[in-house]
Amino acid sequence: MNAEAKTSFIGLFPLFDMLPEEEKARLSEMMEVKIKPKYSFIYMPGDSSEYIFFLAKGTVKIG
Repeated sequence: MNAEAKTSFIGLFPLFDMLPEEEKARLSEMMEVKIKPKYSFIYMPGDSSEYIFFLAKGTVKIG
């Protein structure tokens, strides 16, 4: 995903509406895109909570 696509993706979340475009661009530079196979884990108990996850596609089961 290129920087422009990342910035557009960030724009899908109302949480970031208040940010100026420059800040959205900075977020997109820090953003990592990961593709996970079905039934894989994105977080396990005990993992550090340094990241926040946003789904572009699919579903997540919690619990």
